[in-house]
Amino acid sequence: MSQYDDPYTPGPTPSAPPPGPDDAWEQGNPPPGGQWQNQGHYQDPYPAPMPGLAIASLVLGIVSLPLCMCYGCPSLICGILACIFGYMVLGQIKQGAAPPNAKGLSIAGMICGVVGILLSGLLWMILILGIVLGSQ
Repeated sequence: MSQYDDPYTPGPTPSAPPPGPDDAWEQGNPPPGGQWQNQGHYQDPYPAPMPGLAIASLVLGIVSLPLCMCYGCPSLICGILACIFGYMVLGQIKQGAAPPNAKGLSIAGMICGVVGILLSGLLWMILILGIVLGSQ
């Protein structure tokens, strides 16, 4: 039986801990392998950039909502563009050309765009109905 088999017998105490990867980092030297290696716990602190079409889809969708009060034309244009841009981003996500975190923006832009289109269509129907009933 050696001294390491008995848990009650203290082993030799090292004078200093062996240098680890943290010590190499503090000293500015690369680790013994010669290169910095990803140990599997590193995350990129900067997320993938958001595609411009996803942002444009959301902005146009939000803008289409109050513009439905301007006789519906600007809202209709912004809503249709928001849906087109959002659909394009979803296609890019499926192909892997856009990051998956853009999906929420594009869907929100498409929903706002559809609501803007529906509100402007409703406004047009009320306007046409008012003209027809008012001329009689």
